[in-house]
Amino acid sequence: MATSGSTRINIVSNGQFYLLFSWTAGTQNIAGNYTPVSWTLHIGSTTGGAYINSTAAKSYSVTVDGQTWSGTNTVGVSGGATKLLASGSKNIYHNADGKKTFSYSFYQQLAVTISGNWIDSRSGSGTGTLNDIPRKATVTAAPNFNDEQNPTISYSNPAGTVATKLEACIASSDGKTIYVPYRDISKTGDSYTFSLTTTERNTLRNATKNSNTLAVRFYVATTIGEEIYYSSLDKTLTIVNADPTITAATVKDVGTVTTVLTGDANKIIKGFNYISASMTTAALKGATITSQSIKCGDKTVNDKTATFTNVETASFIFTVKDSRGNVTTQTVTKTLINYVKLTCNMIANNPTADGKMSLKLNGNYFNGSFGATNNTLTIQYRYKENDGAYGNWINATPTLSGNTYSATVNLTGLNYQSTYTFQARAIDKISTGGVNTAEKRVKSIPVFDWGENDFQFNVDAYDKHGNKLTNEMTSENQAVVSSIGRELKETGFVSITPVANTPTSASVTFKRTYKKIPTVVLSVASSVPGTQVLGYGQTGISTTGFNAVVTRTNTVPTVLYFFVFGEVDE
Repeated sequence: MATSGSTRINIVSNGQFYLLFSWTAGTQNIAGNYTPVSWTLHIGSTTGGAYINSTAAKSYSVTVDGQTWSGTNTVGVSGGATKLLASGSKNIYHNADGKKTFSYSFYQQLAVTISGNWIDSRSGSGTGTLNDIPRKATVTAAPNFNDEQNPTISYSNPAGTVATKLEACIASSDGKTIYVPYRDISKTGDSYTFSLTTTERNTLRNATKNSNTLAVRFYVATTIGEEIYYSSLDKTLTIVNADPTITAATVKDVGTVTTVLTGDANKIIKGFNYISASMTTAALKGATITSQSIKCGDKTVNDKTATFTNVETASFIFTVKDSRGNVTTQTVTKTLINYVKLTCNMIANNPTADGKMSLKLNGNYFNGSFGATNNTLTIQYRYKENDGAYGNWINATPTLSGNTYSATVNLTGLNYQSTYTFQARAIDKISTGGVNTAEKRVKSIPVFDWGENDFQFNVDAYDKHGNKLTNEMTSENQAVVSSIGRELKETGFVSITPVANTPTSASVTFKRTYKKIPTVVLSVASSVPGTQVLGYGQTGISTTGFNAVVTRTNTVPTVLYFFVFGEVDE
């Protein structure tokens, strides 16, 4: 770039005569985007003794940046002097970016003889590059910023007040969407702070509903005359303080029974409750809610309301997530009544032959207060004889130890010939219907007395034909009885649950091994032989055991007593 320039052409080879084209730039017109340029064409002599003596008119032409000047002149010149042949000027307009390189050319007719040589004409050409004309302001710095800040940009404006207008805006990274509209900035300043309005901030936030960041572009626009020039810088906007909110997170027990016991819906009885939980949520700064959940223990409900039953913890975790991926969690903890679940266990021993037995009852029990009332405990048992109906529940007196209880019930007067079914239950303020044990069937094992030559049954006994063993026995039964005293080795019983009207068997294993197959005598423990118990017996007797078989009209469990006679291995 320059403010002047020239091109010299020798007329003769020794350079004594020459043509010189020169140009000079004037003061730039920034608003008009042009530079005035003047030019001259001279002929010159380098020595005092070298001159041209010619007064005839000669033609010339000069072209500068596309404009041509032409005419006639005379080329006579004194020795060592220069002579102006032609001159002119024009406004050379710069490109839109303020830059300009122009071309020029010149022609001069000479038609003279110098040192015996005919010189017809000479011509030349060249280019000139003008100094740039300032056209646009430039963004020199801009910050990454968040949606709550007012960003400040730095810029330079070489056009100064010549600029018609100077503006700044914030747009999308591709420049297609204007988020923060253009506003005037100082033509003579070097920085500008965007004082964003609420509407402008919301526009930026709404442009990034699914992310916490947004690529933006700062623009400075320079208007000079009717032309607009742009400068830009890319930066990042960050959305801050935009986590979704949880308000009115509530947890309460809405169970009718439990709230009467606690007197307070904010108290939770462990393992026995009906909980209603809810929350109100809101997304911030243009985002939307994408998920909500309420968790208690290992159960999670993906909604803003939830119900839980029989939870064992009083901590509830509320969670909300928005479209930007921001998550907010809130924990609500209530008072937990550490209720111990009521249990009931029963041990029922077989009655003795004289009709005595004991029941042992125990279990866990919440020995404390629910808040509005204390817990209570009731222990009961009942029983039935054979296939009869249960009697009324009978209270037992428990002994408390911490959160456990125990009770012992001693019974007398039971019929050793009958089978009894027992059941127990525990009742407290929670389990008002009672926690029942499984049924337990028990039966007395009768005592048999035998001597050297006799055997005494202390229960009714029957042979395999269903005949009751008495003093008037058959010869077969008499033979059996006569051998009892010296050969009876073991007794026992087996319970069989039969298929109705179908022989049903159960395997019995001896307690010892016999030298040879022993004799096995069976007796049925039943008050309905011949009517419901149609028959019974044994099969497959070996030295180690046998199969007991019973047939009856129903499926009532039936007990068979067995007596084993024989010689055992010592």
